[in-house]
Amino acid sequence: MKKVIISSANLRNGNGIASCIMSYYDGLLNRGYQVDYALLSNVPSPYMQYVKKRGGKKYIYPHNTGKPNKENAQFIRDILKKENYDIVHNNLTGLNGVVFLKTAQKCGVKKRIHHSHNPRETSSIKARIRSFLFDPICAMLSTKRLACSSLAGDDVFGKNKYTVLPNAINPEQYKFDNEYRHLFREKYGLNDKLVIGTVCRHAEQKNPFFIVDVFKEILNKNKNARLLWVGSGPLTEAVQKYIDNNNLHDFVVMLGARKDANKIYSAMDIFFLPSLFEGLGMVYIEAQASGLYCIASDVIPTDTAVTNNIEYISLKKKAGFWADKLITHQNCKGSRDDNLDYLKEHGYDLRYCGDQLAVIYDSL
Repeated sequence: MKKVIISSANLRNGNGIASCIMSYYDGLLNRGYQVDYALLSNVPSPYMQYVKKRGGKKYIYPHNTGKPNKENAQFIRDILKKENYDIVHNNLTGLNGVVFLKTAQKCGVKKRIHHSHNPRETSSIKARIRSFLFDPICAMLSTKRLACSSLAGDDVFGKNKYTVLPNAINPEQYKFDNEYRHLFREKYGLNDKLVIGTVCRHAEQKNPFFIVDVFKEILNKNKNARLLWVGSGPLTEAVQKYIDNNNLHDFVVMLGARKDANKIYSAMDIFFLPSLFEGLGMVYIEAQASGLYCIASDVIPTDTAVTNNIEYISLKKKAGFWADKLITHQNCKGSRDDNLDYLKEHGYDLRYCGDQLAVIYDSL
């Protein structure tokens, strides 16, 4: 049995990186791999429970920090020496990624993967410096490079220097469900409303305050509109305050983090998310799987265009422009096209590519 340890910030179900690596978990076990996890934080989740049920081990870092920490390095060193892993698969960025890969190299682990899930960070000067310093080091320390999209790969590794591993899903779980749509909308008083939907963390990357600005413009044009928001995060309190300050409290349904987000797409009429950056942006693909038209920012990788139901808009455009686009493409019919075959064609159907990561491991 070959042994692999995968690093990640956590295994929270709403974490896109966690969802990606867990989507291939069963395929790895079926090919005879023992899969363990090194995590920055211990966040209880169904993923964590499933790993435990299947016999996987979890190791939680002593300190969740991006600063130099000898105790974290020693922690990883002790694990690697004790367990004799054949492969390390790094999903951490910055100094944490460097420490994980460098420690594995020093411990004699020959097969070291660095997995890019985002392009280089540009959200702040500090983020730019961090990416400029540590992304190349992580690439140099790896023996195999993976990326979730061509943008995430080209930006971090350079063209043709990596393998794209799609963030595959089971599209049947996202298929439009008219019965669920009716029950959900009735429960939240949305039956006769134009439901603008978004699924994202309340974090700077997702541009949450602009989401509110756009919805306010929509509401000015259509008093029947409602914003349905799935997600939570470090800016939740600030976002809620911004909603209240704009007198939008009665028009926004804040659902928080949900385990059933795949079903909630059915309750929406259109989806939008004006992210400042994404390595891929699985929510756009999930929304299309549910038959929704999507409005995305123009920094989103075009790998997300698995159907014709997505449009990319410049972040330089004002909120009113975004609002007009959303109103133009609204769909209140309650019926949607079946887009599942499109996901299969583009390599995002987990039923047909669930062993793809195992194949990559086998090739090392």
